[in-house]
Amino acid sequence: MDRRTIQDYRVMMADRVRMAAYQQAIASVCPGKVVCEIGVGLAPLSLMALEAGATRVYGIEISAETLAVAVQIMADNGYGPDRFVPIEGLSTRAELPERVDVLLSETLDSMGIGENTAMYMADARARFMAPDACFLPAALDCSVALASPAAYRDDISFWADEMPEVYGMRYGVAAEQFKNCKHTISVAADERLSEWEMWQSTFSTTPPIDAWCHSCFP
Repeated sequence: MDRRTIQDYRVMMADRVRMAAYQQAIASVCPGKVVCEIGVGLAPLSLMALEAGATRVYGIEISAETLAVAVQIMADNGYGPDRFVPIEGLSTRAELPERVDVLLSETLDSMGIGENTAMYMADARARFMAPDACFLPAALDCSVALASPAAYRDDISFWADEMPEVYGMRYGVAAEQFKNCKHTISVAADERLSEWEMWQSTFSTTPPIDAWCHSCFP
């Protein structure tokens, strides 16, 4: 696993609001349940489920390397293959030996369901979940705000200003390409130019356990 990948996981897991919300929700629904997580990563949610008393967790992860690390993390925390069952590959191609009571997933991005979440969850509902099973999270509220983060301005300036000023090379087309990309950027409070506004809400067909996803656009 390269440094960039593990750093991405660290950023997510260092978000204490996010982690506490998941831990509280998982503790309320997973004890005594059979659980499946789609997109295990380094397995904090699966580990929370087992710590909360889940009977077992099926962990589906497309990256073999990441899944191997997750398995070792589980072993280090006292959970072997009888409690955490690793499954490598896309969830839409995976098979489970039984129906599950809870479906965990965080296949989300800064714009909410931007990782084909709806498709994966629909497939999981049909093939993996018991009739009275629940998703976690079961609701997603996405909000937007105008922002002008310094990190974004600096990156634009590199292509539009620094390259021609320092090297005499015009890279305006690269600046335009950069503008058209989706970015995940930390935004300080004083860089936000408006209040948060509700953009979209997504609900599953089960009673909701709310999770919030805030998006900033420069």
